[in-house]
Order: sequence, then C-alpha cells, then structure tokens
Amino acid sequence: MRVGRLQVLAWLVALSVFAFVSPAWAVDPPFAGGTGESDAPYQIATAAQLDAVRSYLDKHFIVTIQLGIEKSS
Repeated sequence: MRVGRLQVLAWLVALSVFAFVSPAWAVDPPFAGGTGESDAPYQIATAAQLDAVRSYLDKHFIVTIQLGIEKSS
C-alpha cells in the first residue's frame, strides 16, 4: 500500500510541475507583430501570414503591405 501512495504522490508532483511549465511551450503566432487584440492587431506582411489567419479567426488583423497573390494551378 505504501508504494502505491508514493507513486500517486510522485505523479501528482510531476503533473503539477508540468502544469506550470507548459506555457513556455506555447508557439508564437506567425505574424509580423501585434497581439491579436483590437488595439494591437496582428500585422500581416506576407502571403504565408495571410494564409495563417484561418487558424486565428477570433483575433484582429491589419495588412501592413500590398500583397500580390497569384492564382495557383
């Protein structure tokens, strides 16, 4: 019984540590700047960044340059 309790305690400690460390693994959005909020929208400066908008539909954006996008075949 004692070994089982120690294992559970060890798992709880490990999970607690990972809960605090996990935000460090967050991926930064692929935009030229901004935070995505209405007062600091993400800045779009390339076609690839414009394509990435689909993953952030609840955010705010501004296009910072004139994009020339050609039709792909």
